Amino acid sequence: MNKLSYGLLSLLSIMPQTGYDLLLSLNRFWHTNHSAIYPLLAELEEKGYARYTSIDQQGKPDKKIYSITEDGMTALKKWIVSPLEDAVIKDEMILKAFCIEIFDYATVEILLEQIEARYQKQLERYKKYLKDMQTNVNSKAEPINNLILGGYILIQKGIIDAQSGIKWCRWIRNLYDKHETFDFTIIDFEKIMD
Repeated sequence: MNKLSYGLLSLLSIMPQTGYDLLLSLNRFWHTNHSAIYPLLAELEEKGYARYTSIDQQGKPDKKIYSITEDGMTALKKWIVSPLEDAVIKDEMILKAFCIEIFDYATVEILLEQIEARYQKQLERYKKYLKDMQTNVNSKAEPINNLILGGYILIQKGIIDAQSGIKWCRWIRNLYDKHETFDFTIIDFEKIMD
């Protein structure tokens, strides 16, 4: 199975979902589309890792609610502890930042504004996720369970990544403003002014 299949099982381990709900949930971590999701759901069902329940809808095709099976949970647990591969990075920003030294400050500032705006947008999105999660958890009478923990820690990682990206942009500006030389030491981002 490919990683996207395991991603679907991961989401189904939290709660039953429709294919569309799975697409929306998965796109928070990994961009994909309907044409990739539905064949994999059929494959997971064929292997006995997932099943669905049909819900009749008037004037529309039946809605399929997918859930993970015991065999699917076993496969997911094996995958969770398997060795991690290096992340595949396809980020235009990284390529642009790599050749930053050949541009004048005005061009660099345009790039940094775009990068910082991207991080700021990411930060606001994750703050909204956190607020929504808090609202949803506080509105339920049931005790918090471990299923919420995964979402919470990923939201916090998104917030930390965005905050450090904003600090990185400020550090680059400072480097350019002061025309400093660099000594190839690890930068302490905690000391960068907010």
